[in-house]
Amino acid sequence: MPKLGPFSPRAIAAIGASSSNPRTSCDGELEEEEDSFEHTLLVVREVSVFKIPPRSTSGGYMCGEWLQSDKIWSGRLRVISCNNRCEIRLEDPNSGDLFAAGFVNPGQRETAVEPVLDSSRYFVLKIEDGTEKHAFIGLGITAVFTEERD
Repeated sequence: MPKLGPFSPRAIAAIGASSSNPRTSCDGELEEEEDSFEHTLLVVREVSVFKIPPRSTSGGYMCGEWLQSDKIWSGRLRVISCNNRCEIRLEDPNSGDLFAAGFVNPGQRETAVEPVLDSSRYFVLKIEDGTEKHAFIGLGITAVFTEERD
């Protein structure tokens, strides 16, 4: 049976409840809860964020150019499905405080998340602050996933 490493069935399970109490939606607007159902699609317990240099080639980013001294944060990553888009949240694993968020609209994954050329565990993530300001950060999946076979 495969071992899922830092993933747990409870962390990946869908969240949300149906009620008539208003709450803040994924877009930050007040909505009826049944109109803004969220699902947690993925939780990665340990990721690192890097300040990255500008892209050196038109071909893409290379994580080999990122320095350990440019590591600016470590924490948890959650991918949330919300209405017609996904939200990538970088959160403090203890308090749940949001460090940064990126949004993936339908058909636009390439503009929000870009794999690097020299690793399968590093990506460039476009983060946004809600006022149309954005930045690009390096994202490394620190945890190593293993698979065990019977």
